[in-house]
Amino acid sequence: MMVIVFRQMLRLSLAASLTMGYLLINSLVFADILQGNTTSNPFKATAYSNGCGGAGFSSLVPDSFRIENPTSKQVIIVTVTRACDMHDAGYSGGIVYDSIRTGTVDFRMMSRLGVDQRFENDLFQLCKEQTSGVLQTLCNGKAHIYFSAVRKYGTPNFDADPTTQGIQANGPRSNN
Repeated sequence: MMVIVFRQMLRLSLAASLTMGYLLINSLVFADILQGNTTSNPFKATAYSNGCGGAGFSSLVPDSFRIENPTSKQVIIVTVTRACDMHDAGYSGGIVYDSIRTGTVDFRMMSRLGVDQRFENDLFQLCKEQTSGVLQTLCNGKAHIYFSAVRKYGTPNFDADPTTQGIQANGPRSNN
């Protein structure tokens, strides 16, 4: 019996160690260490992203909006993951292919305010693509809530100097 308990504890310990190692490695993905990322060869935004909300916060900041028409009770789910992916790439200072508007986006010198405004506009675009009428108005309202949240809480996650490993509070990009 003691051997079985010990094995289970060892498995749990190993699983916890592997999980922590995975989280540590994935939390160190910054623009400055992604080799080969150029304007002529932009990465997908997912190379920088951990989705909406990130590790441990996906239940607080879901990858989709549930929109309900108060009159007809029609419900639609609007997926906003691509906007979150672009926003994460922006905070990291990456060069990425924009799957929402198409084309390449170079975030290396964009300020936090610029990245956040782009995020809100990307959310509005996704609302426009997936809804119309009153549902679009309600979706845009939720998009503005996401924008307000990143404006209020985003400062410590913005890398002001993507040329230096780690998240820098100060650098050539304004963390405004």
